[in-house]
Amino acid sequence: MTTRIVVLSDLHVSVPGPLNNFRAGEALADMIDATLDAGTTLVLAGDVFDFLQVPDRPETVLDLPAAPDLMRRTFAAIRAQPWGERLFTALGSKIAHGTQCLVLAGNHDPEVLHPSTEQVLGEALGLGGAHKNLCVHRDPGPWQASVGRWTVRIAHGHRGDPWNAIKTEDVQRAIATGDRALPMPPGSKLVTQALNAYKNA
Repeated sequence: MTTRIVVLSDLHVSVPGPLNNFRAGEALADMIDATLDAGTTLVLAGDVFDFLQVPDRPETVLDLPAAPDLMRRTFAAIRAQPWGERLFTALGSKIAHGTQCLVLAGNHDPEVLHPSTEQVLGEALGLGGAHKNLCVHRDPGPWQASVGRWTVRIAHGHRGDPWNAIKTEDVQRAIATGDRALPMPPGSKLVTQALNAYKNA
């Protein structure tokens, strides 16, 4: 039973290199070690990972059939770093020992809506694959839960923003049909076509 909810969002953890500016891996691992327990639900509430900053990805479309490979490459590159190894090991251990981990999609990581995410992320976390305590929220609306007398609703901030919105229904349809060319919203194209080029320069 959940007695506490811890929310993390917009960390933008991605492939180490010029496109990514996440530098808090050790601190995040410390926080996970100190904060999470079997009575806690950890909500990764969107853009915790950043797949727009992965080199060699399409710049203007979402290739949903390629999402499992994109995630595997990203997680492997993160885990190859000493801080990434510690971070993924810490989170995987907490999940294995009872922490519930719920993943929400943001506009920088909509690929997590793919049905393979629990398997791919579970492998990266050292869980051997999908785990009962690791799940992705794939409903179009916000996630909600009750903690005591409180109702908690959580959604990522891109929802309802026409510059950044990626409809869950559109992603699910692209996955079901094998569509490799779901158009990105303008905000995502700004990242892949302008900001990434600026960082590389």
